[in-house]
Amino acid sequence: MKAKDLISVARSTLLLDQPFFGVLSLRLELEEMPFIPTCGVDGKKFYFNPSFIQSLKEAELIGVVAHEIMHCAVGHIFRK
Repeated sequence: MKAKDLISVARSTLLLDQPFFGVLSLRLELEEMPFIPTCGVDGKKFYFNPSFIQSLKEAELIGVVAHEIMHCAVGHIFRK
């Protein structure tokens, strides 16, 4: 399965199990970036390394997506 598809499944799971995180995750556009080590966010986009995403188990991926969303939710992206 493609990395984008795996992230979509994780976001759907979050939407059903943890609606707060699920709704926030749907606001971020997915952008593949093979040269970054893992994942990141800038408030508008969710950047990901497809190899990293495909190496994760489903529960780990859900955790990574929720982790990245929390950077936006608590304002880390605005601290410059």
